[in-house]
Amino acid sequence: MLIPLTDIQAARDRLAPYLPTSPVVRAASYCDRTGAEVRFKLELLMPTHAFKVRGALNALLLMDEARRARGVVTASGGNHGLGVAYAAQLLGVRATVVVPVTTPSIRTETIRRFGGSVVVCGRDWNAANQHALALGEAQGATYVSPFDDPAIMAGQGTLALELLEQAPDTEVILCSVGGGGLISGVASAVRQLRPEVRVIGVETLGADCMAQSLAAGRLVELPQFTSIAESLGTRRSTERPFAIVREAVERIITVSDARAFDELLWTLNHEKLLCEPAASCTLAALTDPATDLAGRRVAVVLCGGNITLEQVRGWEARFGSRQRVPEAAL
Repeated sequence: MLIPLTDIQAARDRLAPYLPTSPVVRAASYCDRTGAEVRFKLELLMPTHAFKVRGALNALLLMDEARRARGVVTASGGNHGLGVAYAAQLLGVRATVVVPVTTPSIRTETIRRFGGSVVVCGRDWNAANQHALALGEAQGATYVSPFDDPAIMAGQGTLALELLEQAPDTEVILCSVGGGGLISGVASAVRQLRPEVRVIGVETLGADCMAQSLAAGRLVELPQFTSIAESLGTRRSTERPFAIVREAVERIITVSDARAFDELLWTLNHEKLLCEPAASCTLAALTDPATDLAGRRVAVVLCGGNITLEQVRGWEARFGSRQRVPEAAL
């Protein structure tokens, strides 16, 4: 069942006093490479440098005072934790964020700067999430899911309302997929407002639990999370976002980490934007000739930019700086 459009519109009104509208810009180098009219929805310019603050703040604003007074707890690979900590600071709520050991230090430092308490536990998000659930029960704190919550999805869906106003001629939207909260909100809004607009999801190999679930016709849990796109996070989605993706998303494309890194470098060099692999994976899909979007008006959600130059150098050492761009895309 889709998230009701009225809930997404109400979330937009609720968030308006606290959050800016992220800009949409034309990406000239990608227009040249693909033959499409390409626009970027720059969620990496939100206050936490990722879209996640939309859902987190909407969820906290919907809580009553008693629940806020008990504090909130969540698990995150980084960006959702940043969103929860930022929202909690705005509203004067105590927040605890459980992160796996793989979380980059820049994200944990920023969570603390926003006033959140950080607990490091587990080798991946799923392990951290189990600890967060137990911690919430022990402390009486309210658990804030990164994706399996209609309030979270409605908050994320507000970016689609903005996008369809900013670029009303959009024909295709490319959007990253982790647990599915972002694409569920986006696809719900688009299906109810502009059903002719195609929504396509993108995952990296090693983080492709949604693509594998769609192929199997049931939820699939990855044996381990191996992608560099750590903010995609989970080894398994849940029934609610899975059902929405099946209903309202045209398809899920998977790309390699190496190709996501290629487009991270291209975007930095040619568009002067530093986005994380969870965002640049959408550009790897865009530039693959098999995606076949030439002549279309395409909006790409650049969902976050919370990485450091140190990480970029590490990936360059691993993948090299030679761009593995499909020949037909040049």
